[in-house]
Parts: sequence; C-alpha cells; structure tokens
Amino acid sequence: MDKVSQKANSTLLTIIRCTSAIIRAVNEDTLLAPVCRIITETGGYSMCWVGYPRPGRRPELEIVALAGFDDGYLDATGIPLTDSGKGSGPVSEALRTRQPCIVKDILTDPSYPVWREEAVKRGYRSSISLPLVHDKNLLGVLSIYATEPGAFPDDVAELLGGLAADLAYGITVLRTRTARDRSEEGLHVLVNRLQDKREEEYRGIARALHDDVGQQVALVSFLLNKMRTSLGEMVPEELAQIWEIIMELMYRVRDLSLSLSPAMLHDIGFLATLQWYLPDFSKKTGIQVDFMNSGLEIKLPAHIATAAYRIIQEALANVVCHASANRVEVTVTAGKKSLDILIQDNGIGFNAATIPLTGSGLPGIRERVHSLDGTFKLESAPGKGTRLVVHLLLPVCS
Repeated sequence: MDKVSQKANSTLLTIIRCTSAIIRAVNEDTLLAPVCRIITETGGYSMCWVGYPRPGRRPELEIVALAGFDDGYLDATGIPLTDSGKGSGPVSEALRTRQPCIVKDILTDPSYPVWREEAVKRGYRSSISLPLVHDKNLLGVLSIYATEPGAFPDDVAELLGGLAADLAYGITVLRTRTARDRSEEGLHVLVNRLQDKREEEYRGIARALHDDVGQQVALVSFLLNKMRTSLGEMVPEELAQIWEIIMELMYRVRDLSLSLSPAMLHDIGFLATLQWYLPDFSKKTGIQVDFMNSGLEIKLPAHIATAAYRIIQEALANVVCHASANRVEVTVTAGKKSLDILIQDNGIGFNAATIPLTGSGLPGIRERVHSLDGTFKLESAPGKGTRLVVHLLLPVCS
C-alpha cells in the first residue's frame, strides 16, 4: 500500500473515531479535547487545535482545545484574525473565506514568513485550517499540522473538511442542548416560585376563612343557640332550619380552609394529614380509598410534603371528575433518596396514547413533578382504569 492510500485510510479511521467522540460528548469540553487527541494520535499529525473567535476592538482567537506537540508555538507566534504586521495567515484566511486553507510547504509558502521560523523549529512542514461552520454560522477553526510537506492532498482535505462540518454540527447541538437545559432550569425555578407564591396565597385565604369568616359564623351560631335556649320548646321551625344551615356552613368553611392549606401538614406531618384526608375524601365522595404506606415515619422536607399532598389531592379530584370509579388505591413509599406515589383506580379508563394532558388535573401534577426534577408516568386503557406513578427525589442529607 502506497503512502497516499495509507494516509487516506488513517484519515478515515480518524474520522470514524472522531464521529464516535462527537456522539458520546455531553459538553464542548468532552467533545473538542478528545477530537484533537484522536486527530494527532490516530491520524499521525504533529499538532491539532480548535480556536473560537472572540469579538472586540481587536478580535482575538481563543484556543479552546489543543493536542500534540505544541512546545509554546501558539504563545510564541500568536494567531491574528485581521491583517496586521504579521499578515493575515492561513487561519484568518480560513475564517474570512469560510473555506479550508492549506499550506503545502511551510518552508516556501508566502503566507508563512512570520511564523516559519517557529514552525520549522518544531518540525511543522504543512498545515490545514478548516473553518467550523454550521447553518451559515461561523463557530471557529480547526487547525492541523504535519511533519511532512504535502500532507493534505485533495482527498485527505475533503475528508477532513467533512470532519470539520461534523464537529461544527456537534458543537451546535451541544450548545442548543445547554441552552435548552438552562431554559428548563430557569423554568423550573419560576414554576417553584409560582407554586410557593400560590401556596402562600392559599394559606392567606385559609387564615381569612378560619379567622374572619369562621369566627363570624361561629358568633352567629352562638347567638342562634342562645336564642334557641331562651325560647325552649317554642323554637320556630324556620329558626331550626337556620341553625342547621349555619352548622353546615361552619363545616364547609372548615373543610375549605383545610383544603386550601392544611395546617396539620406542617403541624403533625405528611402521614397524619393523609390519614385524615383520605377517609374524609372517601366519606364525601363514596369512593373507597385503600391507603398503603411505607417509610413515612420520617419528616419530609416541607416543599416535598406540600407537593406530594397536592399531587394526591389533584389526582383524586381527577378520579371524581373523570374516572367513574368506586375504588382507588393510594400507595406512598419513602426511601432514603426518593418518595414514590402510586394512585390506581378501577374506573372507565381512557386511551393514554391519544388523549392529551389538558382539560384535567394532569397538567398541574406534571408541572409539580417536573419542577422537582421528578418523573411522571400515566398508564390507562378503556375499561382498565388509570394508574399514575410519580417519583420524587429527596434532598441528600449532608
């Protein structure tokens, strides 16, 4: 096999390994450094680096990845991005034209007079500068150096140009992913703040119901009871009906206050609150609730306890409104690292693959779960009931 074929084959192997690195990369650091290393080690080149242009009054090129034998070459020469006393050079030419710039022989190429001495000291005889461009966006430059002249014939240059395009695509994908992750993180922070604000408003309304409305209703009931006592057996039927209405109103105000913000959730804990809420739900709706739990003796963080309570509350409200069920199982399991909630009913079910998560309480549940970096899984089929599984991560104690 002649040297040209050997070089083409080693370049193909380099591209295959670089492609694998691009696929595995999770950020730009884990992308660029391995690619540069593969180019020098597998491709047999002397040095390889990636630079990003940084705007400013005097544009600069930031070296973000480097592999191979540099020996201070980049520090000694500098890489100007505009015409200057040093000349534009192959790197600036590649960035300006967005086309590969090949120096076949550093000893004789006219674009290399200033850098020639430092390059020859380190054994560099040829180079290629490849612009990193994706979707018309110039991202940077990939520069490769070889110890022999003419190391980048047309077929090799074409293969390396394809690698540069793949690398630019990989950078773009990773930046898009990073921007999306930051956006999602910001959205989670916003959702958590809104939920905290909503819970605070719920507590304010609950206090107003209990302290103001509740006390006024209690005062009216006290006066009515005093009137009934003074009238003895001569209490009018209308007064007795008013008494019953007032008592029912007291119970409703209490229930609404507890529903908006159950103080017992913070006073006596998550488990005790569920042990009150679930029988009360069953009594009011006629739906049998089978409650099983494990590990709930621990004290949950307040935000996790509130979120879990709301998830169960919203899920059961969904059962009442949509499931036509007469029985529901609620299982809550707390471990060292997570809290798992399973809610399963024997209702009519639906096609979970075609019905969107709108028009029900499901969006609220999903929003709460995702804001806590948890997982949400919904399973249902016509006539098979509905199964909701929620997994919440618990903060790690230091």
